[in-house]
Amino acid sequence: MADAFFSFYVLDEKIYSVHRRFNLDIPRMSHTEELYSSMLILSEYYQNDGSLEISREELLTQGEDPRVVSDGKQAFIVYFCGSYKASGNTSSIKVIHLPSRLEYQVNLPERLKLGKNWQPFLKEGILHIVHGFSPFIILKLDENYAAQIEHHDETELNISAPHDGYTIFRGGSNGLTVGSGVVSVQGA
Repeated sequence: MADAFFSFYVLDEKIYSVHRRFNLDIPRMSHTEELYSSMLILSEYYQNDGSLEISREELLTQGEDPRVVSDGKQAFIVYFCGSYKASGNTSSIKVIHLPSRLEYQVNLPERLKLGKNWQPFLKEGILHIVHGFSPFIILKLDENYAAQIEHHDETELNISAPHDGYTIFRGGSNGLTVGSGVVSVQGA
């Protein structure tokens, strides 16, 4: 098993992360329900001499590639819920609200594909998600987690990755406010 895709956040003045723990032995796109193992792990941390140490860890749900945004009082974990090729289960994007732990499926606008590596952010307390970069689409989620397109711009970033067909321009980490600026790690 491998641990990857760590997403750190603060909730009620405690430091947490959600990450993916998955089996590296399964050939790509040959998942079966029996073999598929991709878990989202929730970890709580404490500080020990300036270092972060895990104080507890728990299985949150099955899923992939978690991304988290938090305002310090609540957090939203956005993740991909994969499909099993043999069983015909469909893929979807889901949201877990913390601290309530209520789980919701994101309802996309008609004809909008899932996208890749969604990046959540809060704007005036409302959950938004960067859907993709080609075209550049920002979704706004309502109280029922139905997504509406809030912003749509055509870009010239449509260079497909050979291994999955999605654009090579992808999401990164959440931005952190540092002084008067924002710092984040971006992916490409």
